[in-house]
Formats: sequence, C-alpha cells, structure tokens
Amino acid sequence: MSAKIPAVGDEVYIPTLGEYFVGGLAEVGCVLSFEDNTHHLLFKGLSLNVRWENGIEPLQEELKKQFGSQRAHGTGVVPPCPL
Repeated sequence: MSAKIPAVGDEVYIPTLGEYFVGGLAEVGCVLSFEDNTHHLLFKGLSLNVRWENGIEPLQEELKKQFGSQRAHGTGVVPPCPL
C-alpha cells in the first residue's frame, strides 16, 4: 500500500481512458476510503473515479514522463451508463 494517499487538492496523473478522457494532471476533489483499506479518487471537473492502490498509484512516474504539465480533460464523449 502507498505511504501517502492523495488528499483533496493534490494533483495526480491519470492515464488516457478510451475515447472519454485525455490523460494528464488532475486535481483530487474527493477521496473515498473503503473497509478493505483501498481508496478511490474523484477529480474536480471530471466525471471520473479511479482506484489509487493497484490502480493509478504505480503508474505515476510513467504518466509524469508521458504527460509532463499537461492537464487531464474529458473529450466530450459521454461514457455509457451501465444499468
């Protein structure tokens, strides 16, 4: 598990996700903590939640090299809503 869970206001890198999100830096808007000691992050201005541990945490250095100071953003394509 990570030594540091991101806090609200921190910036972390997210990857490009299909046709919905272009990767880059994103500001953490909310941190959800679960009983199994995992954490999901929600981001300001993005309709996205991702798992930190065994999710985007191990990708941070690689994503930093890939995106630098580029900001993450939506593409305008709305993901389908699972029923």
